[in-house]
Amino acid sequence: MDLLAIKEGVIPPTINYETPDEELDLDYVPNTAKKKDVQVVLSNSLGFGSHNATLIFRKLPYKYQTCHLIQGTGLFLTLI
Repeated sequence: MDLLAIKEGVIPPTINYETPDEELDLDYVPNTAKKKDVQVVLSNSLGFGSHNATLIFRKLPYKYQTCHLIQGTGLFLTLI
């Protein structure tokens, strides 16, 4: 979902957001997705047994966008 937000330029909506909190001046995205040039995303993955991770992804400038074959695997690493 996070990488698709960067690739497609769409911010997914905030779930169950109904009443704004006047003390928090944040740019919420209630109910429907918003088109935006997304440059950076933060992804939290939380699991049972303390298997937690936080990843930050950043959109690369066009001149650095490449696709590389990972030797001996038949897999490609694509930098977008």
